[in-house]
Amino acid sequence: MISWFPSMDVASVAEKTLQRIVGTLIGEFIGIACGFLSLPLQMTSVVLQRIFIGCCIAVLSFVISFALVQYKTSLGKYSYACMLCLLTTGIALLPFYTDERPKYYKGVFRVINWYRCFGSAHLLA
Repeated sequence: MISWFPSMDVASVAEKTLQRIVGTLIGEFIGIACGFLSLPLQMTSVVLQRIFIGCCIAVLSFVISFALVQYKTSLGKYSYACMLCLLTTGIALLPFYTDERPKYYKGVFRVINWYRCFGSAHLLA
């Protein structure tokens, strides 16, 4: 009988934390940037803005997924960060689909809430 117990040492936890921070920072920057780039399109047509945001999500999903598959050996340990980047980009872009004014508040505040939760968890740990 063979049993396997993964060892959770300090280095693996710190590495995973670093990947989460990097992936979230890059993803939020890309998401908020694409959202702000779509705001001038709202003046002409809301539908055009939504098409632009959808195209941004499609292109980013393809590029990041392609990079994960093609360059897995060169990305190495940062493949988890790339997946989180894609997830955070989508979360930051979702409020730009709404009809609320101003649209960027929810996207920016979602990111700020993540920082608050991360900071409080870091202080409590």
